[in-house]
Amino acid sequence: MCGFILRAVFSKISTEILYHLHSGCRANIQLFCMSVGLKQHSSFFFQPETSFGWTYHFSDAETMNWTEARKWCQSRFSDMVAFQNQKENDHVVSLLPNRTGSPYYWIGITKNHLNETWKWIGNNSTWVGNHSWATKEPNNVHVNEFCVEIYVNNGPNRGKWNDEKCSNKKFPVCYKGQEIITINSF
Repeated sequence: MCGFILRAVFSKISTEILYHLHSGCRANIQLFCMSVGLKQHSSFFFQPETSFGWTYHFSDAETMNWTEARKWCQSRFSDMVAFQNQKENDHVVSLLPNRTGSPYYWIGITKNHLNETWKWIGNNSTWVGNHSWATKEPNNVHVNEFCVEIYVNNGPNRGKWNDEKCSNKKFPVCYKGQEIITINSF
């Protein structure tokens, strides 16, 4: 009788890995642990990059408006990316392919009204770094620019944010949070 349980818990605070092999079980599982996070190369799950305790994903095949992009992220991963700090912002930018112009990538910060504070989805955080916005942004040039794209290019605005109309088409950037995997084989 052989069984094993692999449980990987990703959180923003810490990564916990519990690996238990019942007596007599022979399993070939390779775990690659990073200082902040976990990268798993096996048939159990796919994670292109892990840091900060969760994984990041994007689509560069299809553009969509902000609402569609969020639904796309929620249906495949956890949600649209919501940065906790500048270090995470910079890390995600380093993972995304450069674009030579618009469309860039939607991120999960938004507001509903002109005079409202920008808030991150999921946690309602109002974190905005000292240098998060591109030059002269947010400018609300169209009076209803309530969503945010992130520039990923080789220019001076690389990794900076721009307020945009939510109906414009961009590429989604998502994260995948907590994973609990239990596998029993007997």
